[in-house]
Amino acid sequence: MRFVKSIVGRIRHTGATPLPASPALASGRRRVGWIGTIGLVALGILALNPVLGQRIAQTSFDLIFRLRPDGLLPVPDDLIVVRMDDESRHALAQRRDSAWDRSLHSRLIHNLANASSRAVIVDLFFAEEAPGDAQLASALARHGRVVVSANIARRELPGLGAVEVREATIPALATNAAAVGLLNVVVGDDGVARRLLPGLKSGTEIGWEPALSWVAAELEGRNLAKERGAPVSDLWLNYYGPAGTLPSISYEDALKPESLSRLQNRLVVIGANFEVDFPGARKDTFPTPFGAGRQEMPGLELHATALLNLTRGEWLQRPSPGLEARLIIAFGILLGLGLPRLRPIPAFLACLGAAVGIAFLSLFAAWHFQVWWAWLIPAAIQIPAGLLWAWGAHLLLLGHEKDLFRRSLATYLPPRVVEELAARPESLRLGGTVRRVVILFTDITDFSRISQRTDPHQLVALLNDYYDIAIGCVHQSDGTVLGILGDGLFAVWNAPVEQSDPEQRALRAALALTERLRVFEQRSGAPAVRTRIGLHSGVACVGNFGSADHFAYTAIGDAVNLASRLNGLNKHLGTEILVSQDFRQGLQAHQVRPLGHFRFKGFDQAVEVFQPWGLEAPAAPDDSRQNENTCDRAIRLLGEGRLREAIQAFQGSVTACPSDGIARFYLERLIVLPDRGKPGTPIIMELDSK
Repeated sequence: MRFVKSIVGRIRHTGATPLPASPALASGRRRVGWIGTIGLVALGILALNPVLGQRIAQTSFDLIFRLRPDGLLPVPDDLIVVRMDDESRHALAQRRDSAWDRSLHSRLIHNLANASSRAVIVDLFFAEEAPGDAQLASALARHGRVVVSANIARRELPGLGAVEVREATIPALATNAAAVGLLNVVVGDDGVARRLLPGLKSGTEIGWEPALSWVAAELEGRNLAKERGAPVSDLWLNYYGPAGTLPSISYEDALKPESLSRLQNRLVVIGANFEVDFPGARKDTFPTPFGAGRQEMPGLELHATALLNLTRGEWLQRPSPGLEARLIIAFGILLGLGLPRLRPIPAFLACLGAAVGIAFLSLFAAWHFQVWWAWLIPAAIQIPAGLLWAWGAHLLLLGHEKDLFRRSLATYLPPRVVEELAARPESLRLGGTVRRVVILFTDITDFSRISQRTDPHQLVALLNDYYDIAIGCVHQSDGTVLGILGDGLFAVWNAPVEQSDPEQRALRAALALTERLRVFEQRSGAPAVRTRIGLHSGVACVGNFGSADHFAYTAIGDAVNLASRLNGLNKHLGTEILVSQDFRQGLQAHQVRPLGHFRFKGFDQAVEVFQPWGLEAPAAPDDSRQNENTCDRAIRLLGEGRLREAIQAFQGSVTACPSDGIARFYLERLIVLPDRGKPGTPIIMELDSK
């Protein structure tokens, strides 16, 4: 039970949150569809086999009657069954251990003649002569429409072994009767009578022996078969109800003159109404399709049912094996190709609807159009098998797709984030969400110069090494790589998985990248590779953007553009890493140094820019840092709006260190500015270039 619940849980989960579609998954579904189609068609054909699928066909037939509402097939009133029951035997002083007095039968036939009854079936076998035969023969001749019985029995014959032989009724009765028919009831291997055959073939006779009901129907003017020797294999009994449903009268009452009105102008079937007529006689009751216990019905009622079916045209008919096979094949193809295209829950609902629909239509056709077929093959075999196959294949394909999904995400995301997304893939559907993220942009310093001086193959190898280091640094801090932009990288933190300290993670990645590039340069002897990095925290729309066939996970918005501008500002200042004021709010104060206020092209608001020192507090200033302290003082003066003093400080910084890119940047731009400083108002540097 626990295993089943786990499977159902997986099916419900996978049905509710499918992975994004991929060509591999679509191709796998097509293969699964064709394999399932072949299997379902083969399964249906095997179930249609008369030997292997006999029980399925029998149950399809039986359910027609078990599920049929009462009164849907009205009970005809043009037939009556004369029951030779125990009460009549006792009333007529017939011994329980012997056959009935045939003079009583002659009285009954005379009574039927007086009542102008229609065809009469005598479901009694007169194998030997007995007193009263002459009177019975006279009564048969007088009535003129009585069918007496013959029998096919299995006998051991010398030289032939066990064979089916015909046992005829005595000539005196056979010649005076209107016709002779077999009283044998054809049953399946489970003992239930379903077939309505014209007759049987004996092992020692040539040709088919007609059945009682068949001969009686022909007496009623029904031309049921042009060639009596050819079997009619597609006719089946259409029961009017369980045992006792058909109108009946006891043998004793049928002999009374006052019963003539009940017998008038009716078909009549005469026979025993109990399992054994007398000791040594054959059993004459048979199971029926009704009820779980298969209520048994006397043979005379089976003959009566068959006679009514034939005279009224109410038998059931089964399609030809070829047509039935084509239906089964069509269902197999439809299920095999259709189900793998559906997710588990819709597939289950579709199968449930299909099974109910097939059952309803099949039962409706049997009840109203008298056509039946082995409808349980698609409803109870092909559909469940197809659903299980589709579920199993879906889980298998989903596992394979999740593996591909993980490997694809691993290119952009760290392993822990990949596992979180694989557990809830709905987060990667088309569309975006607005959230605060940390954005990183990088590019390689002087990449144009490096590319001009490096062989293309070496340049590709150099770039791959750079990407390997850069992506590794991002992933180690649980960042998400959104794209490779030529010689640069675009990454974010706090998406798609939320993080409590995205700024610290991003700064850790940036510092690690600059440090590892220096180590890489020393170990490999490759051209000097420096990277410029811009970091900004802001609100962006993050998600999958594109079409249903091709989309990418990315971030868009002004925050992304600002991070890109910060990255470009490194080129002007000669720095490696720059961060915004919004980014600095997620850091400790000692981790950054202010570099002033800037207004980038396309932005209305000025941005205060910082250069990070590192993750730890910087050491006490020494001689090597004196120039930075001078530059920091000059930037602080700019923040206070003291332009002239700031210019003097920058001049001192450039004199002390001509390679100071920050001081040179400010000095080149400040000396051409008018003295517009106001105490307490920061001086903002305008940047026209992107």
